[in-house]
Amino acid sequence: CISKGKIITEENKEKLIKSYELQLSALKDANVDGVIFETYHNLEEVEIAVKMAKNLNLATIVSLACTKEQETLNGLDICICLAFISLISFIGLMIYGKNEFNN
Repeated sequence: CISKGKIITEENKEKLIKSYELQLSALKDANVDGVIFETYHNLEEVEIAVKMAKNLNLATIVSLACTKEQETLNGLDICICLAFISLISFIGLMIYGKNEFNN
C-alpha cells in the first residue's frame, strides 16, 4: 500500500536495487538505448532507477504521479521532486514530467 511517508525500507531497498540491476542490465545487453520510468509515486525509487540507468549509460525518461495538490502520494511537492530528478540525473535525463490523478 502506498501512503504518505517512507515506502522503501532498508529491508526492501536492497531487493529493489537488485531488481533494477537485473532488469536494466538485461535491457542494456539487448542493445536498448533508453528506458522510460512511468507513473512513479516515490522519489526514492526514482532515484534508484535513474542512477542505475545512468550507470549503464541508458537514456532516461521519468514520469511522476501527483495529486491535484501537486504532491506525490508520499506527500512531496512535485516541483521539488522534478528538480531533484534533474540534479541526480545530471547524466542526460532527456525528458521528465508528471501525471495528475484523482485520489
